[in-house]
Amino acid sequence: MKHLVALAVWGVVLAAALATSSGKRQPGHASPSDRRPTLYRHALGRRLRSGSAEARAADQDAVLAMLLQNTNTSAEEIAEADEKPHRPRHSSGAAAKTSSALEHALGVSSSMSKRSSTSPSPPPSTEPGKCSSVKAAGTMRTGHGEPDRVIDIAVITPCNATDQFSRMRVMPVVELAVRHLRRTGLRGPLANYTINVRYRDSFSSSTYGPLAAVDLYFNNAADVFLGPVDDYVLAPVARFSGVWKVPVLTPGGRPKAFDTRTLYPLLIRLKGFYAEIGRLFSSLVREWDWSVLGLLYQERDEVKGHSVCYFPVASIYTTFTNKPSTETFNSTNTNFTEILLRFQSNSRIVVICAEQENVRKIMLAAEALDMVGGDYAFFNMEIFNGTAASYNSWYNASDTEKNNERAKKAYDAVLTVTTRAPTGDPYRNFSNEVKDMALEKFDFEYEETVNPFVSSFFDAVLIYAAALNETLRLNGSITDGEDIVNNIRNKTFDFNKLLPWEHENITIDAVGDRKADYSLMDMNPETGVFEAVATYYGEKETVTFTKDIHWPGGKPPRDEPECGFDGSRYSMTWNIVTGVLAVLVVFMAIISFFIYRHFKLEADLASMTWWISWDYVEMTDDVKCCKFGSRVSIGKYSHSSNMSVDSLVGNRQVFIRTGRFKGVTVAIKRINKDRVELTRPLLIQLKRPLLAVADSVSSPR
Repeated sequence: MKHLVALAVWGVVLAAALATSSGKRQPGHASPSDRRPTLYRHALGRRLRSGSAEARAADQDAVLAMLLQNTNTSAEEIAEADEKPHRPRHSSGAAAKTSSALEHALGVSSSMSKRSSTSPSPPPSTEPGKCSSVKAAGTMRTGHGEPDRVIDIAVITPCNATDQFSRMRVMPVVELAVRHLRRTGLRGPLANYTINVRYRDSFSSSTYGPLAAVDLYFNNAADVFLGPVDDYVLAPVARFSGVWKVPVLTPGGRPKAFDTRTLYPLLIRLKGFYAEIGRLFSSLVREWDWSVLGLLYQERDEVKGHSVCYFPVASIYTTFTNKPSTETFNSTNTNFTEILLRFQSNSRIVVICAEQENVRKIMLAAEALDMVGGDYAFFNMEIFNGTAASYNSWYNASDTEKNNERAKKAYDAVLTVTTRAPTGDPYRNFSNEVKDMALEKFDFEYEETVNPFVSSFFDAVLIYAAALNETLRLNGSITDGEDIVNNIRNKTFDFNKLLPWEHENITIDAVGDRKADYSLMDMNPETGVFEAVATYYGEKETVTFTKDIHWPGGKPPRDEPECGFDGSRYSMTWNIVTGVLAVLVVFMAIISFFIYRHFKLEADLASMTWWISWDYVEMTDDVKCCKFGSRVSIGKYSHSSNMSVDSLVGNRQVFIRTGRFKGVTVAIKRINKDRVELTRPLLIQLKRPLLAVADSVSSPR
């Protein structure tokens, strides 16, 4: 049955194409089939005409995947296949008939045409209670313009109330922007234009989201697309828009794949791109001299494959030269204790990206492992929120008081990175106005301040209106999306007089991106509320701190232990220290030896060891009584007398008195001086003979 329905759906699409192409054209206007790219028609026709079993068994997703693949072509291929499409102002009768059939088959409804004054009924949703009770029809007419002067703003977001970008959250912002524009800023060529706001449910589906865009475009109901936000839905819509010449303005499209405009030529991104997240963390780690990070994120989405965390975490990973260690989990693998134990061996700075419920579980596991006392730091990425300061993310009313206290203690080690949100009374007043409209027209009650991502739809309306005004002023056309986008790129918009809250200038770069600002939030340990302590400015790529961070350990933790995670740095350090100590010991030994010799010499000199008492000299009594013995030569000639030859002067022999000291014959000579000054050089001279001849010196009487 499912396969039959799928074939029936695409049969209706083919019938719509054939009927529209055969319809009678009005003079000067092109039919919707003229705008349909040839590759689109041929791909669809080839698929439906195929009689293979594989084609018959394919479901809707497979059919659309093949269609999108064939549509993903370069601008040159499209130019060769089709002439430049022209936006018609009316649909043929045949197209109108087949359009309703197409709407019924696709499960979405659209307005009949630009000229229709009948508001369309809301599209079906997976939440009939919420979407069917919407009071707004999805089309909003403002102004009193001439019939042909119509601006169709097409909004594509999920209708599911639990989605961050649900219809109930986005449509009040868009309608307020149109009202505000009409009251304060609709000037110049746009003064007499009527603005229609049209909505389609994307179902958060890469199948039905693009089909919603096709439905809007071929019913002349889209001069600009606001959304989709979901990357998987946005990708095919942004590719189609380049062929259709319809700009796409969205706070989504942040993955790296959208950085190039080759496939997405008319895409304008209003909330930055994920590469900025990598630069943000690069700036933060430089502040604290960190180089080792760990990444923990929820990797799989049960429906789409990669989760929303995959892309921002990938930008951090690719930014760092020293690649962070990564750990992932999914709905079937939530053993956070085991994951954190692995981080203990490679990372002390852990970046977490997950749903808040899982972040809380991770931090409770970290508290149980004693990882929140100051040795570790955790970063929680809430880049899609921007309202972290308005609630205590650690608190869970359904949990026990004990666990809440544990969670509060654990979150003391958490720093939250989130999109910078406008502050002050004007923004709160705007937020309250959005809440009132959401409750009145969409039966939806906000529980928090309007998310800055959602409020960017307000900016989108104003930016598109300003660019369109400039295009028309230069005699351009509302159907020329390229000119309109060129008037958005590389421009700075000053909307301080138009926006209902204080706002900095909006700058779009040459590619078509608005660089986002981010806030670093730290929990006040007394109140338990997260407060902004620093701001990262995407335009300048700098971090400005406004408050001191409360670190559990009193200071930023080290990104790795002093001895390394495996102790290798300790072994290496010990080897180095041992080597240095060995060298020092040898050096000190050498120095000590010379110092010892020096002081020993000084001690010997001071002790006057050269001074010999007469009692130790052996000589005859007459010598001691100052009598001379026989005059005989010393040395080899004779040793029997106490007199010996002193020297030979010329032919005259000179005799000297001798004696024996410790078995050695010594000469004894009187010095004819009353007093001898014993200087250090003289003492050294007296010491040297003693060392050379083992104690042979002179002694005073």
